[in-house]
Amino acid sequence: MANQRRGIAGNRLKAVFAVILVGVAAIAIVYRPPADPESLAAEARAAVLAHDYEKALQLAEDALTMVKNGGYPDAYIAKFHLLRGQAWQLVGELQFALDDYTRAVELAPSYPEAYFLRGAYFAALQQVDLALSDFATTVALDPGGRFGDEARGYVERLSAAADGQ
Repeated sequence: MANQRRGIAGNRLKAVFAVILVGVAAIAIVYRPPADPESLAAEARAAVLAHDYEKALQLAEDALTMVKNGGYPDAYIAKFHLLRGQAWQLVGELQFALDDYTRAVELAPSYPEAYFLRGAYFAALQQVDLALSDFATTVALDPGGRFGDEARGYVERLSAAADGQ
């Protein structure tokens, strides 16, 4: 009789455990933690390649919100301002793009990509003096790197265009 009671109690315990396990599994299925900011950034870049600029902007916004609220260092947050700035530029919201580029420069003043992208923005708007200033900073921060090299190319093209006028 005692063995039978232990068997019943053991079965009840197993049943309770099974209910808890099913509940935890259901919560895990329903609650999916948000993607990490790098994944969202990669999705935003893929949306740009697919010419879905509104989606790219939303993903960039989501990634930036995530890093701003996640206690990340300023230099890391600056990357996501640049991403969102590029998305703003693609949807034609130029002031918002400039705001994000400038915020990235403020957050990470030694980050050459921030100056480079802002310089390219100014160059596209024919604001040559501002573009040249940002490109000079890019070259100073990244003399032998990709952004420094690209900035030098912009400077040569802008100078040649100015000489031809």
